[in-house]
Amino acid sequence: MDWVRFYIDILDDPKMAKLSDSSYRIFTYLLLLIQESGQNGSVTLSENEIAWRLRLPLSHIKKAIFDLKEQKIISNDNNCLQFLNWNKRQYKSDDVSVRVKRYREKSETLHVTAPEQSRADTEQSRAENVTNGLFNFPTKEEISESSKPNLLTSIENLSQYLYEEKIFPEIFAFKSLCFKNKANLRAMAHTLTRCAAAKPNVPWAYCVSIMKKEDGKFNARDYQKDQG
Repeated sequence: MDWVRFYIDILDDPKMAKLSDSSYRIFTYLLLLIQESGQNGSVTLSENEIAWRLRLPLSHIKKAIFDLKEQKIISNDNNCLQFLNWNKRQYKSDDVSVRVKRYREKSETLHVTAPEQSRADTEQSRAENVTNGLFNFPTKEEISESSKPNLLTSIENLSQYLYEEKIFPEIFAFKSLCFKNKANLRAMAHTLTRCAAAKPNVPWAYCVSIMKKEDGKFNARDYQKDQG
């Protein structure tokens, strides 16, 4: 199934706030239309063709395209409609099935931990294996703008893995709350990695406790309230 990313921060985006309801609606339709074309953020269609494809009046299409060009969201030269930040916003994820297979093969090579090793050390060792063998994200506390796409990709990959393997079925609700509360991205990536390294059926409280430990600004009571 084809899909596009739709970000929460669009709620506070000043460019979006300047669009009329009609132009905003057409903006979302254009995202889908361009994704359908599979041309890396562009589609070669006239305004008439777009109006027919979206079943909307031509005047609405012209107005929306004009507004989106004014806000530097799209360009439209020679009937080639291009989203200017497509590669940044709609980057391609890696193949989940290949990644999971690679992780399972790596897991089979792990040695049995010595009995005297503490439970905390064991958990950390397993977390490091998942991180090194499956996901990558910055290790520095300070997150630069250039590292955010990698962190977001890691969080998405971890979320998909936790859901598909039934390790943490509530992962998408948890991730949504993290983004809603503007949680630290590195803390999120590390927390989900710890969940991936833990035993199956990770409880909600476990994720909350790890996230609280990783991110000093994390308010566990708010998260429990949202769940209640």
